[in-house]
Amino acid sequence: MEVKELLQNIPLNQKVCYLGNQEDPKRVYLLLHGFSLTGQFMIDFFKSILKEDELLIAPNAPFPAPVQTKSGYKEGYSWYFFDSKKNHYYIDYQSAYACLYPLLLDYKEVETTLIGYSQGGYLAPYFAANYQDQLNIKQVITLGASRRADYIPEKLDFDLYCINGSFDTIVEYKKAIELLGPLLKKAQRSKQITIEQAHRLNPEYLNSLKNLL
Repeated sequence: MEVKELLQNIPLNQKVCYLGNQEDPKRVYLLLHGFSLTGQFMIDFFKSILKEDELLIAPNAPFPAPVQTKSGYKEGYSWYFFDSKKNHYYIDYQSAYACLYPLLLDYKEVETTLIGYSQGGYLAPYFAANYQDQLNIKQVITLGASRRADYIPEKLDFDLYCINGSFDTIVEYKKAIELLGPLLKKAQRSKQITIEQAHRLNPEYLNSLKNLL
């Protein structure tokens, strides 16, 4: 067996958090966390959006990315590895796709909304575009993220909403808005929303999201 085949067969001990109706949900939310965060972080932050007979699914990304603190290491994960200075992916989106797609197979007829924060927000439109013919993805909502329109189909069969903080220095605001322009034009319905916040998630991001829903 070649090395590539061996690597494909290595199991990933990926934790997936669920909240709500797993048996017969009327709506599914797939929550994609930011770099060095977890699915549980997303559940804790977004659980108030959940209505009766809906389901939140929040997986950990496949690659460990722990954060060193004074008391040790804090659990965290990454969806991909991109070096912006070299403009090079050491790990591209394919591993993330392989982890996410099976989570929605049992719900492929159910209306689905993707919510991605930071690194998860960069991933969300690409994942939705890649599987828009196979899954019932109706909305993609990104928070504190941006995305180039390259390699995304000219027509997106879902709505795209992007919430960005004007004080964000991690995903620099002006550059993010410039990049989002061509992407938003590809969606069925789209909107860019600016709030006077920095990058870190806080109640203002949550309130803006609830207004969209």
